[in-house]
Amino acid sequence: MYYNIKNYIYIKNIVAEIRETIETCTTWARVKIHNYKNNKRNKIAANKKFERISTDIYGPFNIRDFKNDCVKEMGHILSITDIYTRYTRLYFFERITSNDVIQSLESWIAEFCPPSYVISDNGKQYDNKNMSEFLKTEMIEQILVPEYTPSSNGISERLNKTISFTLTINKGKPIREVVSRTEEVINMNYNRSIGTSPAALCTGNDFYDILSTYKKRTSKQKQETFLINHKVGDWVYKRVFNANKLELQYEPFSRQILEIGQKGFGLNYQTTMDGRMSRT
Repeated sequence: MYYNIKNYIYIKNIVAEIRETIETCTTWARVKIHNYKNNKRNKIAANKKFERISTDIYGPFNIRDFKNDCVKEMGHILSITDIYTRYTRLYFFERITSNDVIQSLESWIAEFCPPSYVISDNGKQYDNKNMSEFLKTEMIEQILVPEYTPSSNGISERLNKTISFTLTINKGKPIREVVSRTEEVINMNYNRSIGTSPAALCTGNDFYDILSTYKKRTSKQKQETFLINHKVGDWVYKRVFNANKLELQYEPFSRQILEIGQKGFGLNYQTTMDGRMSRT
């Protein structure tokens, strides 16, 4: 605004006047592009599992479109998402209060661990005394994104689109079953931003590679077998690599293991035998 009028009109303290005007203008707050996410403290990325979680409330929505035993006509779905793995828990409520959010966070903490940060909007269920005291007790830092900046909690906002779509195509079914199914869809399906499914990243088992668990178990067993069967001081025969089928596969004399180092490529360990480095 200042640069638009400075060449045409002079007003004393114009910069301060403009700043005061726009800071109290609700229209400006809605349309301005905020750089909130650039703040490292407020980032929506995490360096490890369960370090940062984001949460949001979807609704209210009409639950008369679903089979239910509810008293009220409207419902809400609370989502809690681990930012690193995108693993999500969904909680259905007819009427949601700050105590419901706190109880859901307690369930999350009991299942996983206390996060360092909780990111949410400024809804009354999050911005209140009870929530502040609970998070302070758990030593969790609360990050409330500014008003009119839903992109600052983009992970939960995008999750709401998935929830909305799943509810739309499952009308007529029991609402609690639909919520449970929606949670399963979110956690089990491939997520492009993390390169796998949230459940796979959370548990370490790649559901898109059915042999992944077997490979890990076999690899671990082979490593344990080597450490059990070989130790410093043992006499062993050194294998001759790249030998053809008519040549000796092992040296004709034994060597003593003097040291077992770190694991190298594949299942090989760097070992020192009679003063010479080798692979075993």
